[in-house]
Amino acid sequence: CVLSSRISHTTQVDLSREAANLRRFNHNFRKTRHVFFPVPLYPLVTPDVLVETYEQGEHITAYIQSEQNPYNHRWGPHVL
Repeated sequence: CVLSSRISHTTQVDLSREAANLRRFNHNFRKTRHVFFPVPLYPLVTPDVLVETYEQGEHITAYIQSEQNPYNHRWGPHVL
């Protein structure tokens, strides 16, 4: 059952759509100096392959769990 579930999810992933989402994220956050997303490297993107840049940084959970996060009082440990 686990194997068949994995296979069905794998066949449903369209990596060219994921590349389009990355482009959208980059566009939406273009004025933000501290948020970066990988950039898809066209023409190396197909429905089966996604090649993207590597972006150095911290995972968002580091920010969410940080004492400096002004929204920590709204989120409990159950969120992560």
